[in-house]
Amino acid sequence: MQEYSPEQLQSGIPAHVYLRPAEAARYLGLSESTLAKLRMRHRRSDGPKFAKMNGCVVYRQMDLDAWIESCFVAADASKVEGERHV
Repeated sequence: MQEYSPEQLQSGIPAHVYLRPAEAARYLGLSESTLAKLRMRHRRSDGPKFAKMNGCVVYRQMDLDAWIESCFVAADASKVEGERHV
């Protein structure tokens, strides 16, 4: 029987869900072109993890989720509440 982590059970998504670039782009809300650019050698560290097998690119859904999480920016706690900078 397959065992899943608590996070996977909570999300209802097993870790082994693989997406092709078109599906991954849709999932992320990006264009396929942007996702392809993030796979380029000089930009690889900016994009989500992927696998390339016999020329076929696939993404694990859990890696896409992890990449989204890594893109979040924390609010700056040093700013005074209600203060706006224009």
